[in-house]
Amino acid sequence: MGMVIAELRAEWRQEIKRLERENIELRGKVDTLTTILAGGRTKSAEDGRRILYHPRFVEGFRTALAEARADLHDLFFKHACEVADLRREVDALRAELDQLRKLRAAVLVRQNAEHELRELYRERSIARARATERDPALPLQ
Repeated sequence: MGMVIAELRAEWRQEIKRLERENIELRGKVDTLTTILAGGRTKSAEDGRRILYHPRFVEGFRTALAEARADLHDLFFKHACEVADLRREVDALRAELDQLRKLRAAVLVRQNAEHELRELYRERSIARARATERDPALPLQ
């Protein structure tokens, strides 16, 4: 279970790094578009005028943000589904492990009973040997 969580965390970290790289790329594009829409001027207070954005730029930016949000929701849903699948798998493995533990306990009980039975047979043969009388005329074996 710990390994699964570690793998998911590593996967999520990679995904976060990828999204951060994409975010940096988008920022660069936004700066470029801002410069283009501002008529080649950069955002600065050189002339003291506020830069106004074109409605198409604002709509494009809004669309990009909506797509990014939808992508994040899709990724979250995929990860949540994967986590649910892994949890079901872990539950199944735990159930199988419980069955194996029960089987092992039964095997140990049987082995202990067999060992106890051998001890009882040994004690019985010793008791029989002591109970029989030896004929002094016969040689020892």
